[in-house]
Amino acid sequence: MKRSVFKTIGVLILAIAMSLTMGTAAFAADMGTGGTVTTNDNSVVLKKAIKITNHSGYAYEPTITYTYTLANGTAGGTVTDENGNKATFKAGSVNYLATGSSVTQTAAFSKDTTATSGQNAEKNLTWTFDPTQFPSAGVYRYKITETATSVAPANIGIVRPSDYDTTKYLDVYVHNNEGSLQIYGYALVDDEDTAVDKTKAKSQGWNANDDLETYDTYNITVTKTIAGTLADMTAKFPVKVTLTGNMSAANVAVAGTGDSIGINDGVVTGNLGTGKTLIIKGLPTTVKFTVAESNSTADTYAETVDTLTGITGATKVEGDLAGGATDQSVVTGGDISKATDAVAIGITNTLNEVSPTNVIVRFAPYLFILGAAVLLIVMMRRRRAHREE
Repeated sequence: MKRSVFKTIGVLILAIAMSLTMGTAAFAADMGTGGTVTTNDNSVVLKKAIKITNHSGYAYEPTITYTYTLANGTAGGTVTDENGNKATFKAGSVNYLATGSSVTQTAAFSKDTTATSGQNAEKNLTWTFDPTQFPSAGVYRYKITETATSVAPANIGIVRPSDYDTTKYLDVYVHNNEGSLQIYGYALVDDEDTAVDKTKAKSQGWNANDDLETYDTYNITVTKTIAGTLADMTAKFPVKVTLTGNMSAANVAVAGTGDSIGINDGVVTGNLGTGKTLIIKGLPTTVKFTVAESNSTADTYAETVDTLTGITGATKVEGDLAGGATDQSVVTGGDISKATDAVAIGITNTLNEVSPTNVIVRFAPYLFILGAAVLLIVMMRRRRAHREE
């Protein structure tokens, strides 16, 4: 009786353990043994990823489309799982694809799609196979090549690792299941000549190993301060930021608390009173910029750049901003490829009161003449008095 009870308990524990194991495997992205990914619908889903970063949180994908082509592979390599089981690769054929599944797949990114800064933007590449087309069970190797991009990544600010590999190898695992063939897993690997084992098989897509591209954008904030006892604290100074370089694939936007802020053909303008800002968001590393301002008042203000942070190499241009001046340079040599953080530019226009000593200096010649006349009169009176004596 006791043996029966223990046997029943043992079976129950085993059943619970198996159910928990199956549930964990499904939750962990359906990872199979040997670094493969399991598949239930005969589809291979690979991910093309780009790491997106904006140092102020304004993150969008770049506009670019990648095209990948699946091709027949070659036989002869060896795959080894964690249990030491080995199999020789068979040559995969594109004829084993399911009807309607194209050998070419695309990953299309768009500047209208938001991203999470510091995270990967991902697009799926899906090839679906027909198990009945495979001649027998085995591991079938295919070649996948990045055959085209809609624009050169470097031209829009995407940084690609120097050892980026445009070719990958896809291994499709086929086994016998109740008298018919079934695809039970797949793996993506880098090197055709390397035997695949659990530590080398990659399942997350094209960004295997060090092939993850990055796309960084930056924001510029210009802040105006008006200072000085004679300054017009209600004045608004027109500010112009001129952008040059390729921005076609970027989601560039303008904002701020100043008046009439806008962008037209790469030129951002706005009228800034004291404490007001002009903000440009989402600039890729292909962009260079300069900052200039005008003076809509009749007075001459001393112009200083009190803040220029988040970037190296830019030059401050300081001096007097005469009344009525137009588009006078404030910052030159701005290059977003040299940005290290969100770029902050603080411009102060100062007009102090005129010293009263200037009034004395202005009338000094007249005072000198008047004094000389008085002295002459006194001397003449003394001389007259001396004669009368």
